[in-house]
Amino acid sequence: MTAFKKSGLFIVIAMAGLFYAGNVLAESSGTPEVDRPVDDFCSSFVDAAAEVRAANQKKQLDGIKSEIEVKLQELTAKTEALKVLIAERDAARAKVSDSLLKIYATVESEAAAAQLAKLDPNTAAELLIRLNPKKSGEILTIMEPGKAAKLVALMSLHAQETGDSKS
Repeated sequence: MTAFKKSGLFIVIAMAGLFYAGNVLAESSGTPEVDRPVDDFCSSFVDAAAEVRAANQKKQLDGIKSEIEVKLQELTAKTEALKVLIAERDAARAKVSDSLLKIYATVESEAAAAQLAKLDPNTAAELLIRLNPKKSGEILTIMEPGKAAKLVALMSLHAQETGDSKS
């Protein structure tokens, strides 16, 4: 072999040895110096991604919280409206005394229908419930159909509340 070929072969062997030695050193010392900036770069994205994820979750929870507050306000308003209706019904029941009931029981059905049509619907319904069913039927038959239907609906609600199947 010529000297030139021998020196070229020597250089190739020497470079292969240095490459091998560099890999061995890198594996034995843990992560190479080149990987450390990459790890820092990636970890900075992990923290930012966690912050974005937390912000999105907070935004979703705030939206859900607002929806719940709106529904709660709606339910509170409906509860108040129902309390008013219950108070009106109870007031109507209080107005219907036994003596008033006896008066309507003896009045002619046509006159009773005219008078009940002018009364508060809750009071009229309470009177009709407490009257004899035959008399209530006669009065409802004489009344204007729309007014009679409203009174029957109120009577039906009363029957559902009390569990009374006769009303």
